[in-house]
Amino acid sequence: MELILNELSLDGQFRSRDEFTEYVLDVLRPVLDIVIENKIPLLKKSDLYIRRITGDETLQDLLMKTNDPAMSLLKRYIVNLGYCEPYWDGPAFTNPEMRYEYPTLAEEPNCFTEAIERADRLLSLQHRLFSADSFLCRRNEEKIEIGNITEVKKLLKELLWEDQRRVRYIIERYPYQRSVTCAVIDGKCFAEEALLENGLEKGDLLYIVERISQLIEDLRQGRKTDLWDKLQEDIFELRLHVSAGRTFRLLFVQSRGIQFLNGFIKKTQKTPDAELDKAVKIKKQLH
Repeated sequence: MELILNELSLDGQFRSRDEFTEYVLDVLRPVLDIVIENKIPLLKKSDLYIRRITGDETLQDLLMKTNDPAMSLLKRYIVNLGYCEPYWDGPAFTNPEMRYEYPTLAEEPNCFTEAIERADRLLSLQHRLFSADSFLCRRNEEKIEIGNITEVKKLLKELLWEDQRRVRYIIERYPYQRSVTCAVIDGKCFAEEALLENGLEKGDLLYIVERISQLIEDLRQGRKTDLWDKLQEDIFELRLHVSAGRTFRLLFVQSRGIQFLNGFIKKTQKTPDAELDKAVKIKKQLH
């Protein structure tokens, strides 16, 4: 994966430095954490630092503020990402002989023409024009959909779509309302194995990630639904319908949030004794 920072999403739209600071801490920081952890190249235009954040302050102006903790934090992120390189306009891939269409007016080359040519996704800051998950663009008459990252949930889903082996990482980093982990006992994670070794498709895994949010809300509200059930003592199951008409179960405990213990494709009405016994054994070894 490679991302192109949408320089057009910096046009002085923040009403104040405080509003931008709040955005950096609450929205941008989690995104940049994932970008750095996964070593995702983030290309930008070389004039990025002179683009306006507020009506009268540029990104460079704000980064020079030595007494602002949020700006110091952002400066560290930028250093980790490479303060200078990579720039996409050195040289640009945009072809001057092509006719490009995208959802704004801008001088070319720009982030959209580069995303089209490089088959990359955009990373856009909070902006009323660039809040969609994707944009329908054209190169001559060819339709091209450009993905757009605006918050960490979208980025994590894109990572999962690219590599479903990251499913445990995505589940544990997803910004749920409660902590969610997959239990590891003696270096073995049975929940992760269940997610990867039962022929689940990428769409199934994305569905599971999203349903965990609903599970947490059900539990928070004390609302019993068909999504979950209590099996015995403190062991519960997340009940899911996946591709090919199959039924998938993830067993979990509510300890320090939610900890998934193990999982399986359910082939009979009754939960297999072997899987329930395995969950009990894992639970007893949790610290």
